[in-house]
Amino acid sequence: APPDRGGMAASIEEVGFELGNSLGVAVFGSVMTLAYSWTLALPDLPVPAVLQAVARDSLDEALRIADTLPAADGEALRLTARSAFGHALQAVLSGVALLWAATGALILMRRGPAG
Repeated sequence: APPDRGGMAASIEEVGFELGNSLGVAVFGSVMTLAYSWTLALPDLPVPAVLQAVARDSLDEALRIADTLPAADGEALRLTARSAFGHALQAVLSGVALLWAATGALILMRRGPAG
């Protein structure tokens, strides 16, 4: 950008950066939430259906509910919730890796053959 347009170029770059961050958090956060709730297989616990639905919302909620249960039941819920969170994290990291690989492939294809 010409020096007299440097401020405008910087503001466009900053808006693009912030938009990309926001979209990334929204998309991958949604994927992680869905993967967590889908992979959470709640053990047979003396927990009302309403609380089971709340436990599917997030790891934090599941851990809060586990704190209210008897020791063995609470530990079973903690282990299950942490396992589901780990699977969700793997899903998100796999999605990020695929996105990076696709972006790299597109960049290389646009450059054309070396030489």
